Amino acid sequence: MMRFWSRGRGGFRGGEGGERGLIHCLFPADFFRRVYLACCGVSRDGEEAISVVEGNVLGLSAFLLVILASLVVAFFVVARQTYLVYLRQLFRETYHIKLNDTVSIARRFDDGTGHFFLVYPQWRFPNKDGSCDRRRANNAICYGKSVLEVGGFRISSTQPVHIVWLVNALRRRDVTIAQSSEEATKYQQALRMKRMIAEANTLDSLVERYGESKSYTEFEKFCAHLFRAQGYRAEVTPATNDGGCDVLLYEGSELVALVECKCFSLSHKVGRPLLQKLYGANAVLHAKRLIFVTTSEFTPEAQKYACDLNGSMELVDGHALLRMMEKNVAPDGAKLPIALDEWKLTREDLVARYPPDYPPPAIDLG
Repeated sequence: MMRFWSRGRGGFRGGEGGERGLIHCLFPADFFRRVYLACCGVSRDGEEAISVVEGNVLGLSAFLLVILASLVVAFFVVARQTYLVYLRQLFRETYHIKLNDTVSIARRFDDGTGHFFLVYPQWRFPNKDGSCDRRRANNAICYGKSVLEVGGFRISSTQPVHIVWLVNALRRRDVTIAQSSEEATKYQQALRMKRMIAEANTLDSLVERYGESKSYTEFEKFCAHLFRAQGYRAEVTPATNDGGCDVLLYEGSELVALVECKCFSLSHKVGRPLLQKLYGANAVLHAKRLIFVTTSEFTPEAQKYACDLNGSMELVDGHALLRMMEKNVAPDGAKLPIALDEWKLTREDLVARYPPDYPPPAIDLG
């Protein structure tokens, strides 16, 4: 084979590469293509037209590929959205509950159990009390996923309050859902309150257990427990901002009464000013009834003040409180079974776990 020499960076070199180098030097890149077109009788103008057509065909092919890819993506997006709409409709038909648009839904294997867990929002850089550290310019709320698994569905949301609302709604329809860790804690507190009610059978024992030197919030929980035994939904107000009352009583979702609780020694009588404070609290909440509970007695001025309110304020002194306890405690000292309302999560429970400057949405949890 004839060998050619070509000039490279290091000088002249020989070999097959040299042959290719010499051919490229002698003939332009499109030489053979032009020869072929000339043999076919294609003029120079025709060559240019063919080049334009080839360019248009390549452009059109690329455009069609983009359109095809877009259609495939759109198909999968529409198919997924249609499937999610189907799942929401199936959940609604199964449990007769319409899901909030802010929650996500997916399928899961139905193992016959229902359970949930909550993950609370928190600031990326919080202060000691959980509020936003405003010294950090890039501070932001970080969300986790709270999850409920029930039947063949897995529901998730970045807002725990939506999951708790759904759990409470399902339980009202007799769907069994296991206690969360927060509910288990409340259940144990209710059991402890049950034992305390059984043991506190005299005014002296009440004052000794919940007296003025002790935590006053425990007496509020004690009274709320007694009202729950009467069929009310009782919520203890926050200790730092109770608005002038200690317990809110509901029938269903309707607020029916405000309760103020004072565990005083038998010699410390409740006067008119404390009753006026409770009456003032109702100017905002507008409950139908006001109830003042104490382990002691009321002064004559306080009794007259309550009488002048035409029966809208009820006074429960120590002796009436003992009668409430006797009525709602079995003869052997055992309390009635612990009701769901005593340990299910309320908005107040969630507020205590959210950052103080980022409360949960105002949703009635039922």
